[in-house]
Formats: sequence, C-alpha cells, structure tokens
Amino acid sequence: MANSLAFDRIMQGLTEAIDYADGKTDGAVVRQISITGPDARAIREKTRLSQDKFARILGLSPASVRNWEQGRRAMDASTRALYLSLSNDPLGVIQGIQREAVVRSIDVTD
Repeated sequence: MANSLAFDRIMQGLTEAIDYADGKTDGAVVRQISITGPDARAIREKTRLSQDKFARILGLSPASVRNWEQGRRAMDASTRALYLSLSNDPLGVIQGIQREAVVRSIDVTD
C-alpha cells in the first residue's frame, strides 16, 4: 500500500512537470533558488591584506580576486569553499596554506 501511494505521488509530480514543460503553468508551484557567493571583499578585508598580497598567499590571480570582489565573475565551487573557510577562520586558513608551502619547499632527499 505504501508503494502504491509513493507511486501515485511520483506519477502526479511527473505529470505536473510534463504539463509545466508544455507551457501549462496554471496552478504550478515553481521554486527558484538563487545561490549567492560569499562577500569576497569583506572576507579579504578581514585578513587586512591588499588584493595582491591576498592573491599571492592563496595562489590566486590578483585579477580574479578583483573580479570576484567587483562582482564581474562568479566563483567556482572550490573557490567558494576556500572563501567560506576564510570567512570562518582567516588566520587559520592562511597559516595552514603557508605551512603547506614550507613543507613542500623542503628537500627531503638530503
């Protein structure tokens, strides 16, 4: 019985979706979700770094940092994740990146 109810609901949703796609929008419930990126400028300003220094430390292009801050470009998912991490713990993230850079620069073959 539960399977039959689930099937009926799925079929109803599918029928509504097909009707909507065919232009029959009467009674349709449409939800639009807008995902905005983090406030790039505010996050960088928390670090008290210039755009150029911020970009250099994080391995980003200064032009990309400028474009994100001015809203000319949207961040990709990995950049959004980096900025969200920075917004929560800017010093910790930067220190972690710098530690990793030091570790990578050590020649362990000596």
